[in-house]
Amino acid sequence: MLRRLAVQNLVLIRSADLELGPGLTVLTGETGAGKTVLAGALGLVLGAAGDARLVGPHAAEAYVEAEFDLPADIEEAAYDGVRDLVPEDEDGLVLARRLGPDGRGRALVGGRTASRSAL
Repeated sequence: MLRRLAVQNLVLIRSADLELGPGLTVLTGETGAGKTVLAGALGLVLGAAGDARLVGPHAAEAYVEAEFDLPADIEEAAYDGVRDLVPEDEDGLVLARRLGPDGRGRALVGGRTASRSAL
């Protein structure tokens, strides 16, 4: 379950921090309010391809971070690519993505560099 999503300098959003509780969460708002940008931010942190156009116009980089709860009964195969990067005593998984103005970026799992495909 997604616990928290933080976004900095992504397209038109300078900074946003979204904390989610249990149950259904619905994002609503007027056209141009940023709902699609938040959905795109979640996609980035889950491994979607990055693009230089996603970095805000006056920023050196965009940064997206998401924290997920890790249920005790999670299937090992669900996070094969990152298992070695997550300490055993952690109850959450933090994924992050940095994206530079040239469209290149770095993927992070638990603060450690990982491949985009691992996200």
